[in-house]
Amino acid sequence: MSYDRAIDFECPHIVVDEALFVNGDRQTVRPLRPISSFTSVKVRLNGAIECPSEGVYLPPQTIGTRKGPFNVQQGVNNVFQVSVNNGPVQTATLPSSRLMPTVELTDRLNRQLQGVRFFLSDRGTVGIQSAYEGKAATLFIYSGSSLASTLGMVVNREYRGKDLVSGWTLVTDVNTLADRPTRLVVFDLPLRSTNDYIEVSYATLREECRRCGGSGYEHDWRFNQRGDVEIVQDELLLVQEVQKILYTERGTNPFHN
Repeated sequence: MSYDRAIDFECPHIVVDEALFVNGDRQTVRPLRPISSFTSVKVRLNGAIECPSEGVYLPPQTIGTRKGPFNVQQGVNNVFQVSVNNGPVQTATLPSSRLMPTVELTDRLNRQLQGVRFFLSDRGTVGIQSAYEGKAATLFIYSGSSLASTLGMVVNREYRGKDLVSGWTLVTDVNTLADRPTRLVVFDLPLRSTNDYIEVSYATLREECRRCGGSGYEHDWRFNQRGDVEIVQDELLLVQEVQKILYTERGTNPFHN
């Protein structure tokens, strides 16, 4: 059965990962094409950080250095005391246990304490993370936390969250055409460096689309969800062969002179 790679598709007019540098104010990014839909905009910082319009904020957290299972003894190392956002001291008490599995330990602590989450880190140790994000969020582990030393956590220290990237909005440039206005990505606060680069994906207007050149169709390979190249056969194959003949300048195809 004859088939060929499909090359004729309706263009979605999507610009993917357009690499841009921030302006001198460290807040403004100018896409190269008009943005036709706010919901289509995706922003990524320095090739690594996905930046939703509300910004990126990290919670305070700390990760222990010791791996489980853990020996827990009443009156020795079975108490964990923590304060969230300078609130009242919360105390969790574990029963005595020899070689308590890490999953059981984190589950018992999570059931007793509010506003925090204990988890198993990639290193196989126990971590604690606040339920609140941003630099205003705090987490304090008290010296009365005898269990903290068993987990390898530092006590009598306040951990703080971070404002990693501020939020952003789309602002229309009034100096552009009304039927195809340039929309700028403007961050609420300046980025840390003018060397930061932004990758923006967005839907644009057909007339400004570089994928199809305004024709509405693009001629390139596409892949399905299994990773296989899309193919055409039967009548669609015949139509595509005719299109190739009509679109191709004679002599430019070395396989079909």
